[in-house]
Amino acid sequence: MLTDNPRTARDALIIELLGDIGAVHDEIKKIPANLKGSLRESLELIANAVEEAEKTSQSLQQETQSSLKAVSEMQVEKLNKETSAVIEELFSKAISNEIRKTERFALNLQETLQRFPSYFGNQYKKLCYLMAAITILVILACGFGMTTLYLQSKSWEQRSVGIFNAYQEQQNIIMTLPDNERNKFRK
Repeated sequence: MLTDNPRTARDALIIELLGDIGAVHDEIKKIPANLKGSLRESLELIANAVEEAEKTSQSLQQETQSSLKAVSEMQVEKLNKETSAVIEELFSKAISNEIRKTERFALNLQETLQRFPSYFGNQYKKLCYLMAAITILVILACGFGMTTLYLQSKSWEQRSVGIFNAYQEQQNIIMTLPDNERNKFRK
């Protein structure tokens, strides 16, 4: 009716206004579809970014764990080497001191026997056998002492490794605790 033939300028303006309102109405109807597409793309981008962050976090965690394991193994090896070196040094000092004492004793005994050969007479052979027996006993005592030191050093080394492993286990457990609980162990 009005659209066929406008009678006045006012009617023409109303017709034009109604056409514009129709166009606006059509655009408003398109907004949900446009928003849905835009939101989907944004959510996909966010999901991809979160997935990448998780992968990166996992790889960093694995690298950190392997680095910590390598460092702890190096420390255990270093501790073993240092312990072995100290034990060898102590063992060498103890044995060299005992050998020097035995050597001095044998030299003093030999000098005494050379000064008084007629005093001992036939008993010289018996004294030599006695000295040989004493020397063998001293060597056996030194061997027993060295073996005891060696076994004790192995026991110390095993205890050191056990203590270090227990410490590492405790540290791993502490690292799994929440930050507020972990801070209690730092004090």
